[in-house]
Amino acid sequence: MRASVRAELVSGQTWRFYFSRWQKDAICGCFSLMTSLAVSSNAIRVQVGASIGELRILEAQFASAVKAGWLELAEQEVHVVHAVLLSSVEQFAVEEAFHVRIGFYRENIRDLVEESFALSTRIIAPARNGCRRDV
Repeated sequence: MRASVRAELVSGQTWRFYFSRWQKDAICGCFSLMTSLAVSSNAIRVQVGASIGELRILEAQFASAVKAGWLELAEQEVHVVHAVLLSSVEQFAVEEAFHVRIGFYRENIRDLVEESFALSTRIIAPARNGCRRDV
């Protein structure tokens, strides 16, 4: 599966991301996993930078983005998505359990993490310095 993600600056620190269907499904699966862990909301906040309630809101936004084809995220939300993806791959000791729970392999999620990190270094960091870059 190809992990390429496209994004464009909408305004200030808000970006419009174009994810494929599988990417949205994988991200929603990771959000669902992280919100169902038997840990406190404070523990989740430390791990991913958002409360369980905030994760549920982002998960719902991704689910509705399937119809729209795109999703607008602020820079902090991009960080949360990245952290959720990274954290989710570490929640299971074996690949099979991860695949059964999420519906994707860890490699797919890691590729998405790599692409989102590469994308953030190409567009978000330059935007902070006054350069507009769409990719």
